[in-house]
Amino acid sequence: MLFNKYQDNYILNEERFLRVKKVMIGSINTIRIGNKIIPPSASSSDSSKLTCLNKMYNEYLERSHIGFMMDKEDKLTCIDLISSEKHRQKKKNLSYGNNNVFGYIDSTGTASRGESSQLVVKKAIAELLEKNELFLFWYFNLGKRMPSQDDCVKKYIKLYAMESYDNFVFKVRNLSNWFTIIFISFKGEKLISTGICCHENIENAIEGAVKEAKILRVLNSFRYMEQYSGDFQKKIFAFIHSFKGIEEKFKPGIALTNYNLLLNDMVKDLNVAFINSNHNNKGKVISVFSTSLIKCLPIKKNLTSCKNVPIVNKYGLLNIDDYIDCIVD
Repeated sequence: MLFNKYQDNYILNEERFLRVKKVMIGSINTIRIGNKIIPPSASSSDSSKLTCLNKMYNEYLERSHIGFMMDKEDKLTCIDLISSEKHRQKKKNLSYGNNNVFGYIDSTGTASRGESSQLVVKKAIAELLEKNELFLFWYFNLGKRMPSQDDCVKKYIKLYAMESYDNFVFKVRNLSNWFTIIFISFKGEKLISTGICCHENIENAIEGAVKEAKILRVLNSFRYMEQYSGDFQKKIFAFIHSFKGIEEKFKPGIALTNYNLLLNDMVKDLNVAFINSNHNNKGKVISVFSTSLIKCLPIKKNLTSCKNVPIVNKYGLLNIDDYIDCIVD
């Protein structure tokens, strides 16, 4: 059974203080599709162990359902929230890897929850927007650093026990009226952790970004991001420490009042598809995508497959090798 001896499948950090949030990391199940393995790990953070388990399971559902669509030629019904029109999209075009429609796809823009459809759709929209805002922030300096003494920032750094690091917090708001917060932590010049979150409420976005950074901090277990060389970490530190961003004024063009969302007019469509493969599953697994936006983490390897996506075309990455690769995920 899936949850037989489930306690062997996760690690829970035990904080000494009740006020500090718990972090859970684990692997519920490993799924192989053909010769490919679906990303098996999931993570979560909350004050309750039960809530952590529930959130971790939702992340597992997201990743597995994306994988189940690999190589599937049959189509899903999608709804464009802007035009309200229905259309069909091949399942394989919303699964992992390269395709001719969206360039490269990972789990970006996917959400799973057992609550109202509107909340799940909003979570998936936020996931899609944050990766595109990250693209604009990292490669084009479109964002502004928040003061480290901001009361809300201080509140969540303390709540997630991140006070002992040098923390940099950035606000990005180019594509919508929702806020994307990027959080990056160093110890000296060593990269410790990163986090990102998009939300209609800035305080929720700040907490979400700090929470992600805390989860990654526990996952790294004080290895100081060993996948990066010392020289690369120094470049990252210099880049972040000297960051002089540009706060581009958001120009609302499209209003989705049901979602309290105003979109930049460069976003021509915003589509929603239910990707549950098992209709008896009480949870909802949603994929949100736009032909105007990337649907992946904006690392250079992924972006080379996304050169025809309008947001990449508009801002341009002609000499991609000249850029420092994005380390926020």
